Amino acid sequence: MIQLEQQWSTSQYGVSARSYLERCAKRLREKELASLFYAAFELRNCVEARQAEYLEHYDPVKNKKIRPFKLGENAKKLAAIKKGDAIGKFEFILTDEISFAGYHTPIPDRLKQICEKRLDSLRHAQIKFRDAKDSWWANQRAILLEGYRLAWIACKGDIPMPPLWDRKTGKTHPVVFEQTPENEHFLDLVRGNIGREFSLRVSYLDVHPDHWVPDL
Repeated sequence: MIQLEQQWSTSQYGVSARSYLERCAKRLREKELASLFYAAFELRNCVEARQAEYLEHYDPVKNKKIRPFKLGENAKKLAAIKKGDAIGKFEFILTDEISFAGYHTPIPDRLKQICEKRLDSLRHAQIKFRDAKDSWWANQRAILLEGYRLAWIACKGDIPMPPLWDRKTGKTHPVVFEQTPENEHFLDLVRGNIGREFSLRVSYLDVHPDHWVPDL
């Protein structure tokens, strides 16, 4: 008797929003019709995971069970603390020579709409055959690309919570950073200056910084 063993890849399956986004990009770059279905799966999961990443740092729901698949339910919780689709910018000024900008990038309403209403046709069994030349495929890819680019921006920020403070107590919500290759050096500087005073400037941006260019 010959026994065959399944050989699995040793690469890890990341479950962060950025991991799902990376796999979505990989599927879209394949330019295969079948890959669109897998790209839709990864994009939906990216948005679900990003919402969960934001909520897990929000004090009123901290340590409570988060159901990522409840996209609309979680969007309502986040809608109460975000300023529309505007991007929150935190400018940390340690000295005259040392400063850094961090960003909170909300999940835009358009991206939520794409996930809830436009991806369903790709997340279920198809009810009819479509020729490869059918314009339906190009339309689906265009929707996916739009969603991917919005998700790319949403995952670009490194501060999970927007600027929040309690008017009654005057206390601010804890500022949490996601460590990334771009901010690693700054966070090392912050760790070396614990206890020192610094200035913080908060603003909202209607459009993302010019140097943020999605890779698809």
